[in-house]
Parts: sequence; C-alpha cells; structure tokens
Amino acid sequence: QQQTQRPSYHQVILFILVLLHIVSVLASTPPKARKEPSFTVLHGIKLQDDYAWLEQTGARQVKTHLEEEADYYQDQISQENIVDLSNEIHKDILDQYSLHIPSYPFLYHGWRYQSHPSPRSLLQNWYRYKEKSDSSTSKLVLNETKFWQENLSQSPHFKLGLFAVSPDSSLLAFSVDSTGSGKYRLYFKHIESDRVLPITIEDTWPKSFAWASDSRSFFFSSNDALLRLPQALGWGYIENPTSKTHPKLHLSWLQNETDPSLLLEVRPSSNEEYLFLYREGLTQNQVLFIKTLDGVWGNSSPKFTALTELDNTLSYADSYQTEDGEDRFILRTNADGATNFKLVLVSASSLRRIQTLVGPSSSSTIIRFDLVGSSHAICWVDRFESSLQLRVISLRSSISYMIDPPCLSGWCLVSPNAGPRDLLLMSVGENSNFAFSSSSLIESPTHYLLDLESHQYSVFQEQKLPSRSHISDYIIERVYANHQNVSVPITLAYKKSLKTKSSPTILSVHGVHGLEPYAGYRPENLALLDRGVVLALAHVRGGSIMGPEWWREGRAQSKNNAIDDAVYVVKYLTQYHYTSPSRLAIYAHGPGAVVAASLLYLIPSSFSALWLQNPFIEVVNTLSDQNQAYVRYELAEWGNTLEEADFRLQLAYDPYYQLSELARYPAILLEASSSLSSLYSSYQASKLLAKVRSLERGTRSSILDLPSLNDLSPLNELKQQSDHYAFIVNSLLIGKAKGDGWPSWAIFGMIVLVLLIIIVIGLTLRKNHKHFEIVDSRLNEIFRKLQKGKRYSIFEKQQRERGLSKSSVSKSSSLSKDPSPFHRLDESTDYLDDDY
Repeated sequence: QQQTQRPSYHQVILFILVLLHIVSVLASTPPKARKEPSFTVLHGIKLQDDYAWLEQTGARQVKTHLEEEADYYQDQISQENIVDLSNEIHKDILDQYSLHIPSYPFLYHGWRYQSHPSPRSLLQNWYRYKEKSDSSTSKLVLNETKFWQENLSQSPHFKLGLFAVSPDSSLLAFSVDSTGSGKYRLYFKHIESDRVLPITIEDTWPKSFAWASDSRSFFFSSNDALLRLPQALGWGYIENPTSKTHPKLHLSWLQNETDPSLLLEVRPSSNEEYLFLYREGLTQNQVLFIKTLDGVWGNSSPKFTALTELDNTLSYADSYQTEDGEDRFILRTNADGATNFKLVLVSASSLRRIQTLVGPSSSSTIIRFDLVGSSHAICWVDRFESSLQLRVISLRSSISYMIDPPCLSGWCLVSPNAGPRDLLLMSVGENSNFAFSSSSLIESPTHYLLDLESHQYSVFQEQKLPSRSHISDYIIERVYANHQNVSVPITLAYKKSLKTKSSPTILSVHGVHGLEPYAGYRPENLALLDRGVVLALAHVRGGSIMGPEWWREGRAQSKNNAIDDAVYVVKYLTQYHYTSPSRLAIYAHGPGAVVAASLLYLIPSSFSALWLQNPFIEVVNTLSDQNQAYVRYELAEWGNTLEEADFRLQLAYDPYYQLSELARYPAILLEASSSLSSLYSSYQASKLLAKVRSLERGTRSSILDLPSLNDLSPLNELKQQSDHYAFIVNSLLIGKAKGDGWPSWAIFGMIVLVLLIIIVIGLTLRKNHKHFEIVDSRLNEIFRKLQKGKRYSIFEKQQRERGLSKSSVSKSSSLSKDPSPFHRLDESTDYLDDDY
C-alpha cells in the first residue's frame, strides 16, 4: 500500500514533460495588451477605443509593452528555418549590389558628375571630370561613407537628399537625414579644397533648393515640425565661402504658407534662367516665377510673379529661349478640362499669349516632360493599356515623332536621365542627346542615349544579372480582375520552371495619392523569384496606371473602390490558380496600408500573411484632429472627417474600427519607426496588432518590428529587410489549408507530447502486467503449501469446469478490489467459495 501511494518514476517523467511543454507554450505566447476603453463621440456615434493608451509612447507602461513586443519579435525571427532563409536572401541581395553600375555622367557647366555605388557600405561616391576628358581623370566630390564617419559618427543613419552644385562649380549643397526621421540638415562644401563649411541649416526639404546666378545666394524650403513637409521659403547667402575660419551664413524668410493644405517648393528651370515656386496641394497648385538674376543677395526681397492661379488645376513649368532670344515657359497642365494634361507654351513677356503644343487625349496621359536645351521637348506619354512612349517635339518646328523605349519583358518602368534628377537638380539632356533608363521586375537597369537627330537610341551602360540568372528564365505578364464593369490590372512576375498552381505569392497594394506599387528592378526580386515566389502588383483605383481619372475614382468619397478592387484581385489570383489562400501574402506601406488592412475584416481567410511597413491605419482617429497641419493636407485624399457624410464613409472602411469579429487571421508582420511623422506614427501599428490578437482564433505568428535608432545603417536595414522577407516567405511555405487553426511548430510540439505520453503509459501498463504475473505465481505457491487432500483437487476441478485459466483467475473481481489478497489466506479457510 505504501508503494502504490508513492508516484512512480514514469509518472514523474510525465509530469516534467507536461510542465516543460506548458512553459514552452507560455514562452512563445505573444504579449497581449490590456484593454482600457476610451470613448469618443463623432456625429452622434460613440466610438470605443480599447488601446488608446498605447498612443502615449513615452509612458513607462507603453515602453514596457513595446519591449515585450521586441523580445517576442526576436524570438520569432530567430527560429532556425527563418534565420537560414534570411541569410540566404541577404547573401543574394549583397551579391547583386556588387553588380550595380554608376549613374549616367551628367554634363553641368563644363563638368560631368557621376555617382558610384559602394558595395561595402551601400552608399555612393560622387565624382566629376571635365567635359572633354574621360572618367579616368575623375576627382572625388563627396564620399558619403567618409562624410558620415567624420561628421556624423554618433548618428546611426545616413540618407542623402539634395545634391546641387553652384553655377560656378565651386560649391556643393547637399542634405542628409542622419536620424531616419525625414529631417534633412543642409550642408555646404567647397569642392576644390574638399572642405565642408562650418554652416548648416536644420530641417530642410530635399526636393526644394535652387542656387541663384551669383553662386552664393540660394533658395530653400523648411519643413513643418509635424508634417515634415515644406511650408516656409527661405533665402540664404554664404559670405567668404573660401575662408577656412570665417565663412558666414545670412538667412532671411521670404514666405510662410498659411494654407495647411499647401506646400512650398522651389525648383530651378532647366536653363537656370528662372526659379519656380510651387504652392503645391494634392489636387491643385499655383506656379510663381522669378528671374534668377533678381535673386542676388543685397537686393530688395525678391518678388515672385504668378504664372498660374490657384483654381483646382495642376501645372508644372520649365523655361527655354527661342532662336530670336524670347523667353518662353512650357507648362504641363490640366486646365480648361484637359483631364489627362496637355502641353502649352506661354510667353514670358506676355503671360496671356498661350499656344497649345500637345493637346489632351482620352486614350493617354502626359505624365511629365523634359527639355533638351532650347531645341527639343521630351513628352512622356502613358498609353494606359500599353507601355510608355516618348514623344520628341522640336521646339523650333513643332514637328514631333514617337519613340518606344526598349523593354524585353513587355512591361517596364522607364524613367528619365538614367539617374536621380530630383537628387542632382541638373539638366537631363545635352546637345542632341537625351538620357533615360529602363528596368522591370526582372530586368536590371539599362541606361540609354537617344539621338534626337537620328531618332535612334543606343545602350550607354547595362547592369548585369547574376551569372546564375538569365532573363529568359522569367516571365512578366499582365492580367485583369474584372468586376462591376471595371478591369483591375495585375502585373505578375515569376520564374517559369518554378511556377505551380499554388506558388507562394507576395501581392503589393497601394491605391493612395495616385501612387502605384514599384514596378522597377530591386536586388531582392531575383532572390525571391529564384525561390519560387511570384511577385504580383495590384493596380487598384486610387493609383494612376490608367490616368488621373483612375486616381479620382479611388480617393475621398470613392476610397471604397480601391478596397473593392483589392478584394477582387485576391479572389482572381486564387480562383485562376496563380496561388492559393494558404500561399498568398499582402504587402503595403504608408497610407496604402488602409487598403491592405481592410482585407483583414473582409476576407481574412483568403490570404496567409500580411506585411505592413510604416502603416497608416486609423483613418477616423487621425483625421478627426485637424489641429495638426498634416491632417489638412490629407483631406483631399480621404475626405473631411468633421463632415458627417465623409465620416460615415471613412468609418465604414476604417480597418481599426471594422475589426470586431473573432476570426482566423493571417500571420502579420508590422514594421514601424517611431521617428516618422505623425501620419505614420508607430502606435498605429502596435494598436492594430493588439486588437487583432484580442480577436484572433488560432496561433499564427503576428509580430511587430520597431527598429532601434541604433540599427538604421544601410547594411543593418538590408539585414532587417532580409529577415522580414524570410518571415513572410516562411509563413507561405509552411502555410496551411484554409480553415486550419494551428501552425506547424505547434502541431509538431503536440505530436511529440502525445507520443511521449503514449510511451509513458505503455511503460506503466507493462509494469502492471508483470505485477499480475507475480500475483498469479505467488497464489499458486500458497495453494501448494495449503494443499489438504480433496480441497485443492476440488478447487482445481471447479476451476477447470469454469474454463478459467490461471491468469484469468488472478485477474478476477476480488483481486481487482484488493491488490494483495494472498495476505489474507490461511490454513483454516475453505477456498471453494464462489467469490474466489
């Protein structure tokens, strides 16, 4: 009896195994934020927000929660299969960086400027050489890595914004974001002496800068503290820039934008004769101009003249000089009902003299134009259903011809100048040549030179694919998801030999601000395609692939159209066997996250993973606070929350408030930076994740990555990107069929536990079986000792008559009631009774 009360060693082992399993499950359990309901009433509707406390990012309890999220993220991302896959992807991407080619050598005031990538740091080295020399005589203008190490060694991040050389080629103005916050500090460098001047300007806008003709005065835009977008125009002058100890900066503020829905940007004309000031909104702008000769420091404050009015139209300007010396402006504008834009010429001396150069078309839109000297204009024409064309126009004769840029795959992203013109602020053309580049999801960038006289283009420089890859191994195709008389374009890229009916697929969605998912080449593309992943781009309404009307049909009161398009794109890909729900991931960034996150409450079982990068999600909560400048700027895209009709439409698709049902949600990866502007605040990601976890059924991994400011170097960012791709691809490769509730690691753990339990039970039964055999043998021994003539023979006879074996006797009912019945046997007992 004492032995039966003491637990056996099998039971101890079983208890320990169960305890270890419980500990392992608890260790991998994601942190869950507590609910603290707060209420807001808008237009008579009471809104409940259980996680508003997470918005206080500086509070200790929020920091503690985010630290738990960071630990859980590291736990999930450190799984062996994800680490191995991440290392493979990271190596493939780095190998392609080693194949990057220099930018096109732009000609600017007798010098050619060119950037060379550095595979070790992923930053650029900027060189220049004389026009009539070759690149072997290049001199270093800016070494990004060296500047970072010498001037910003305590800063974890480096991103170059502006790069602008003064007209006399002596000074370089450049801006750097050293925190990852979008705040750019403006620096100046004396090129010949290779000396950075001890003068800087804080919080500038990298796309807004222009030198005046004296090469000492300049115009720039300063950012609003919250919006991180420009709303102030500054005018500066550098005194004694060649002095090693006494250069001096003079600043004056010319204009502050009072309308929070407008931004201020200043840009030079391509011939540098004029400066254009843009009061820029999402759906309207005003263009003003000033002669650069009037911008010399010491004159009275420069006065800008209005070229266009602020009248719900968009216009973009440049200038050139005719053969007889007349200054003319060329404008791309949608005024006078030109929905798809037109090009017009305006005399600088008489702004009422307007001449149409290229009229509007219903089957194509003019997306931009560039000037090549004073001889030609290059008009970029998007033909909607076809690839882009270049329309070359002679400014002297008005004769034009069309050029089809080369594209082997059939669907290419063509861009001007074969380099970053927005970064360089330099002319894209020279003499009779025009530079442009072409790439696609599967084609690495190739730089071309177009001879405007012969109408022929030639390859100037080509980036090679990795030796293991050939473009013929891959396919790009365009398909259409049709619904409600709308055809939504979908671009697909995949490797022919790896395509199946359920290929893992990453679908990129945007549909906001007229922007499209990036359709050009990135180093990670081949790393994914070579692993059987299909890359898909959903061109939903709210983008611009089908022209300005496509954007209008997906913004403001029509934002639901973008979400509906995304739903039908997902259904199309699964219905026509490009992929399956268990192998489909959705990706979006910034404001495009509203469209992608809406799929969580509409079709949560139709895809297996969701990846949101710096997401904007809370439409109602964010846009209802119109004391913030960035909110007023966004109203044209989303509508006005303070108006009841717009509010009800926003609430109907707001992902944060529409998530309310218990469901089997996909794996979620949220990437957010606390250093970004308020529109993309990190708390929106943490609040969404908290709400999903409170509603989800199942145990799919949902993780939040909040990159530390100490991890923002380009190499670290690339490694984080590889980790994210590995997490998503791993989620797709181990994805379960629709409706499955447990991930593979949990199922494996349960199987192991069940097998261990079975083994322990088997060992226990085996021990009990031996115990019964011992009882049987000891009973026989006792009977032999107590044998008294007929008594034993009668018992044995009765046993035979009943047909009982020894083992069945030993397991009879009386034995089962008392584990040791033989202790009660004695010689005076008659053992013939039926109980025994």
